[in-house]
Amino acid sequence: MFAAVEHELHEARRKPLTKFFSKRSISNIQPIIQDKVERVILRMKEAKEAGKSVSITALAAAFTADTISHYAYGVSIGCLDDDSGRNILSEATQSVLAMGHWLKFIPIRFSNAKKMPPSLVAHIAPQAATVLRTHRTISDLALGVLNSAEPKAPHENMFAALANPELPPEQRTLGRLEDEGFVVLAAGTETTAYSLSVTMCYLLDNPAIFDSLLAEIKTVMPNPTECPPLSVLESLPLLVRTEHLLQSTVMRLANDR
Repeated sequence: MFAAVEHELHEARRKPLTKFFSKRSISNIQPIIQDKVERVILRMKEAKEAGKSVSITALAAAFTADTISHYAYGVSIGCLDDDSGRNILSEATQSVLAMGHWLKFIPIRFSNAKKMPPSLVAHIAPQAATVLRTHRTISDLALGVLNSAEPKAPHENMFAALANPELPPEQRTLGRLEDEGFVVLAAGTETTAYSLSVTMCYLLDNPAIFDSLLAEIKTVMPNPTECPPLSVLESLPLLVRTEHLLQSTVMRLANDR
């Protein structure tokens, strides 16, 4: 979708996924999100009991990776369950960003690079091998969607929609599902993880705001094990202002530009 240059092609590729980003669709997956949140809390409790520190950035990335993979494919890639703390999506995204400067001067067709074994590439460019391994994992997920004995309905997850038989054959090839998968999963992981980690940093650095926000949330969530609907949380003024402040801070530009 992001690689499409022509407007008509971009619109045709975007259309099957548009409904998955609506407010109603996001509200419908609140149980999935809540399940991942509870896993995050469990990992933090385990770290506290073991007397270990925990990286908020890594934990946020694991949370977003598991959430977007579950939403996209119907299965989680299990970053929150990995005791090693590895996150293939985050590692691959950082590798792509790190190689971006070099690729301007040494352009390499990724379609050719995908044919090389990651173990061989690892000796030459470890970062590129990380991207290839992640792409292979996404390819396996895409094959699972295409070869499923009981295919999901197009409205059930993103890649069931991309593999919808009603779409033109050239729009639902394995190669396209792989490429779309990498972009959707990587973008859904890094952007949201960054927002969560920055928000937590600001809140911990400002105890007064943290205490006020916690008190506000307790008014609609007296029992910490019972989360209210998203519509209720969106009615909390301080919580909403915190979100808007983060968005305006991230998008801030220099005054002379």
